[in-house]
Amino acid sequence: MELLSVGVVNNYFTCKQTARLMSIFTWDDEKMKVLRMVSNRIVDRENGKEIIKTLDSLFKQDDARKILGITNQW
Repeated sequence: MELLSVGVVNNYFTCKQTARLMSIFTWDDEKMKVLRMVSNRIVDRENGKEIIKTLDSLFKQDDARKILGITNQW
């Protein structure tokens, strides 16, 4: 996780790339840490569905929607 925080600083990410980073981790709490770390660096929030699909918990999915500023649930 520390290495990821260093790599995020000067880079931007698509939702697909963010989802891939999140999928490295098993637990939703870890995945949410990744999302919080990169959320300000995501360039295509309209594709947030890619990120939401990586989370198992409906509560975490709702949290991710809030972080991404998504108001609908598809």
